[in-house]
Amino acid sequence: MNELNKIIPNGTIVLTKNGDLKAIVTGICIRGLNNESIEYQIAYTLNGERKKPWVYSFEIKVKVDNSKPVGFTANNQKNILNL
Repeated sequence: MNELNKIIPNGTIVLTKNGDLKAIVTGICIRGLNNESIEYQIAYTLNGERKKPWVYSFEIKVKVDNSKPVGFTANNQKNILNL
């Protein structure tokens, strides 16, 4: 299975490549012997209305969480205590 055909599990937060809408994967449809076609049902709210379209795997990407926890990290605390 190549890089393009890795399956995104249900419950994963994704972004649509067309418009950067934040959505959650709610369903998966796999077709073909070698997973040639993977479709995902995603759910999101737009203008107060719930949407649940099916999209192809190349139309979405997994949202990467680059946030950091609030406060000091373990390394910072160790440096402060050694002063």
